[in-house]
This record gives sequence, C-alpha cells and structure tokens, in this order.
Amino acid sequence: MFDEVEENEDIEIFNNESIDKIVRICHLKIDEGTNDYLYYMILLELGSGLRQAEILGLQNGNVNNEIKVKKQLQKIKKFKNKECVGYETKLITPKTLNSIRTIELPNVIIDVINKYKIIQEQKWIEQNKIFDENALLFTSSTCTALDSSNLLKRWKKFLKENDIEYKKWHSLRHSYASLLFQMGADIKTVQELLGHADINTTSQIYVHVFPETRKQAVNLLNRKLM
Repeated sequence: MFDEVEENEDIEIFNNESIDKIVRICHLKIDEGTNDYLYYMILLELGSGLRQAEILGLQNGNVNNEIKVKKQLQKIKKFKNKECVGYETKLITPKTLNSIRTIELPNVIIDVINKYKIIQEQKWIEQNKIFDENALLFTSSTCTALDSSNLLKRWKKFLKENDIEYKKWHSLRHSYASLLFQMGADIKTVQELLGHADINTTSQIYVHVFPETRKQAVNLLNRKLM
C-alpha cells in the first residue's frame, strides 16, 4: 500500500529557496510557450501533492478547478503459463478509499494546466486522436502513457541543469505538505489532501518540518515581547 511505502522512506523536502527557484524556472519556461510536459507537471505536483502514479494516471476530465483522484498508472506483470513475460501499463483503482479524493487547486495552477490542455489537445489532433475526458493528461509525443523511469531521468536532468540539489520526485509531494503546514493548515486537512489512510504517516512530515516552524514561532514571540 502507498502509506506503508511512505512510512518506510526517508522524508526529503526542498527548502523554500529551492522551491522558489524551481517554481521560477517552470513559470519562465511556460511563459516562453514550452510544450514540454515536465514544467507543467512539476508545478502541478507542488500544487497538489499527488503520488507519482496518480499524476501519471490523471485523465483530462478529472482535472479542472480541482483534481478528482480516481485512478493511478501502474506497470502490471504479464504472465504466460504462469511465467512473467513482461509488463503492461494500466490504469487501476487505488487500493485505499482515502486515496480516492478531491484536491482543490490554487488559481495559478489552474491557469497553468488550462494552458497545457490547449497544447495537449493540439498534439492529440496531430496524432489523429481525440483528447476527450478519458485521455491521459500527461503523455509522450505520440500520446502514449509516460514511463516513470523516463520521468525520473528528466527530473534528474532538470535538477542538474539548474544547479538544484538532487532529491527524489516524491520530495515534491512532501514539499507540498510542508508548504501547507507553513501556511497554517491543520494536520487533518493535510492528511485528507495527501490521501493518507493513517494520520501518523502525515505527522512524520510535520515532525520533519517542525524544527523550522518552531524557530519561526519563537522569533515571532520574541518580536511580540520586545
């Protein structure tokens, strides 16, 4: 299960300086008119906290002013005579009910995704395909599902080219949660937005960012008591 994986991994979060740099680069590329999915996907990840399989499995009709998380993209083993003969990519329903959720989006992210949808629709037309509600939002140049390993390569290259310390793609999800905590969101709200079945999973992220928020709180108290 997703939560079990998250509970066993190290919590990595981009600091605010790195987040500002990532956001600035993505907006710059988008303003220049790029049709590269990566920049749009990074901003959507920072504005929604989706799991990698969830963002790869997003369908056009489920992303508007909010995201309705209903499916995820997974590689499934193919068997022949009980022997694995390869893999196939499928949209599957999340394993936990908490993962099926609605995520409200910031207005700036809504604008970014609306721009990307126009680009995607044109790409699908060029491939003689229909960009309908069931179409995947993020796809390859031939309108096929993106491979997670290719996304990882693109992500590593993005960080290296822009002189940003490497952290896993999943760190964008943790950074989303960190930003919510910094903005004063309560832990229950963050749990629901992330789709955690157990609030203890969410609290691990909170504990990770707590020293910094605690320092900020003490500094605020200092100013009040002067």
